[in-house]
Amino acid sequence: MNRLKLLGDRIMSRDPDRQTAEIQIRIAIMNRCSILGRAKIKAGPEASGKRSRAA
Repeated sequence: MNRLKLLGDRIMSRDPDRQTAEIQIRIAIMNRCSILGRAKIKAGPEASGKRSRAA
């Protein structure tokens, strides 16, 4: 949510069409930032659900 504050608290445009475009741009920027911050996780043998039991 800090990214939203960096973009400004208000919509700058007065025209409704430009407001829509501005909001879509803000959403695209926020989505890009969240994708960049997401960890890439690889499934390993532990994730398959089969665990070896020690006797």
